[in-house]
Amino acid sequence: MPGTGKTEVIATLLKILIENGQRVLITSYTHSAIDNMLKRFLKKFEDDGRKILRLGDEGKIDKEVAKLLKKHPTKKEDEESKMIFAVTCLGINNQLLRKNFHVIYSYYL
Repeated sequence: MPGTGKTEVIATLLKILIENGQRVLITSYTHSAIDNMLKRFLKKFEDDGRKILRLGDEGKIDKEVAKLLKKHPTKKEDEESKMIFAVTCLGINNQLLRKNFHVIYSYYL
Protein backbone atom coordinates (compact mmCIF):
# COMPACT_ATOMS: atom_id res chain seq x y z
CA MET A 1 0.00 0.00 0.00
CA PRO A 2 1.96 3.02 -1.23
CA GLY A 3 1.74 6.25 0.71
CA THR A 4 0.80 4.76 4.07
CA GLY A 5 3.99 5.91 5.82
CA LYS A 6 5.82 2.58 6.19
CA THR A 7 9.20 4.02 5.25
CA GLU A 8 8.73 7.04 7.51
CA VAL A 9 7.85 4.84 10.50
CA ILE A 10 10.80 2.52 9.90
CA ALA A 11 13.23 5.46 9.59
CA THR A 12 11.96 6.81 12.92
CA LEU A 13 12.23 3.39 14.56
CA LEU A 14 15.80 3.07 13.29
CA LYS A 15 16.72 6.39 14.87
CA ILE A 16 15.18 5.40 18.21
CA LEU A 17 16.84 1.98 18.18
CA ILE A 18 20.36 3.20 17.38
CA GLU A 19 20.07 6.02 19.91
CA ASN A 20 19.41 3.29 22.46
CA GLY A 21 22.49 1.32 21.42
CA GLN A 22 20.67 -1.31 19.40
CA ARG A 23 22.36 -2.88 16.38
CA VAL A 24 19.84 -3.33 13.53
CA LEU A 25 19.88 -5.52 10.43
CA ILE A 26 17.62 -4.37 7.59
CA THR A 27 16.98 -6.75 4.74
CA SER A 28 14.70 -6.90 1.74
CA TYR A 29 14.41 -8.75 -1.53
CA THR A 30 15.35 -5.67 -3.54
CA HIS A 31 18.17 -3.14 -3.46
CA SER A 32 15.69 -0.36 -4.20
CA ALA A 33 13.63 -1.08 -1.07
CA ILE A 34 16.72 -0.96 1.14
CA ASP A 35 18.07 2.16 -0.54
CA ASN A 36 14.73 3.99 -0.33
CA MET A 37 14.66 3.30 3.40
CA LEU A 38 18.26 4.44 3.89
CA LYS A 39 17.69 7.62 1.84
CA ARG A 40 14.68 8.46 3.99
CA PHE A 41 16.67 7.86 7.17
CA LEU A 42 19.66 9.90 5.98
CA LYS A 43 17.46 12.79 4.83
CA LYS A 44 15.05 12.84 7.74
CA PHE A 45 17.75 12.87 10.40
CA GLU A 46 20.46 14.63 8.40
CA ASP A 47 22.62 11.66 9.22
CA ASP A 48 26.03 11.47 7.60
CA GLY A 49 26.03 7.71 7.15
CA ARG A 50 28.81 6.89 9.61
CA LYS A 51 26.67 4.38 11.47
CA ILE A 52 25.46 2.56 8.35
CA LEU A 53 27.03 -0.39 6.61
CA ARG A 54 25.37 -1.05 3.23
CA LEU A 55 26.45 -4.33 1.75
CA GLY A 56 25.81 -5.45 -1.81
CA ASP A 57 26.81 -5.19 -5.42
CA GLU A 58 27.97 -1.59 -5.92
CA GLY A 59 26.35 -1.51 -9.35
CA LYS A 60 22.94 -2.17 -7.82
CA ILE A 61 23.16 0.20 -4.86
CA ASP A 62 21.52 3.58 -5.42
CA LYS A 63 24.12 6.15 -6.50
CA GLU A 64 22.96 8.69 -3.90
CA VAL A 65 23.27 6.16 -1.08
CA ALA A 66 26.62 4.88 -2.35
CA LYS A 67 28.01 8.42 -2.60
CA LEU A 68 27.03 9.28 0.97
CA LEU A 69 28.41 6.07 2.39
CA LYS A 70 31.68 6.25 0.45
CA LYS A 71 32.56 9.39 2.40
CA HIS A 72 33.10 7.09 5.37
CA PRO A 73 34.50 3.81 4.04
CA THR A 74 34.33 0.88 6.42
CA LYS A 75 37.57 -0.54 7.64
CA LYS A 76 37.75 -3.72 9.68
CA GLU A 77 38.34 -1.71 12.86
CA ASP A 78 35.31 0.51 12.10
CA GLU A 79 32.81 -2.36 12.01
CA GLU A 80 32.00 -2.12 15.69
CA SER A 81 30.85 1.49 15.28
CA LYS A 82 28.21 0.51 12.71
CA MET A 83 24.68 0.30 14.06
CA ILE A 84 22.63 -0.20 10.89
CA PHE A 85 23.49 -3.05 8.55
CA ALA A 86 21.55 -3.13 5.28
CA VAL A 87 21.67 -5.95 2.75
CA THR A 88 19.39 -7.87 0.39
CA CYS A 89 18.23 -11.32 1.38
CA LEU A 90 20.74 -12.85 -1.03
CA GLY A 91 23.65 -11.11 0.73
CA ILE A 92 22.69 -12.21 4.20
CA ASN A 93 25.55 -14.74 4.40
CA ASN A 94 28.19 -12.01 4.31
CA GLN A 95 30.92 -12.54 6.93
CA LEU A 96 30.34 -9.04 8.32
CA LEU A 97 26.85 -10.08 9.36
CA ARG A 98 28.06 -12.76 11.75
CA LYS A 99 27.11 -10.54 14.66
CA ASN A 100 24.37 -10.42 17.19
CA PHE A 101 21.63 -8.03 16.20
CA HIS A 102 19.14 -6.56 18.59
CA VAL A 103 16.55 -6.01 15.87
CA ILE A 104 16.16 -7.65 12.49
CA TYR A 105 13.70 -6.03 10.14
CA SER A 106 12.71 -7.37 6.76
CA TYR A 107 11.35 -4.56 4.61
CA TYR A 108 8.86 -5.15 1.83
CA LEU A 109 7.42 -2.60 -0.56
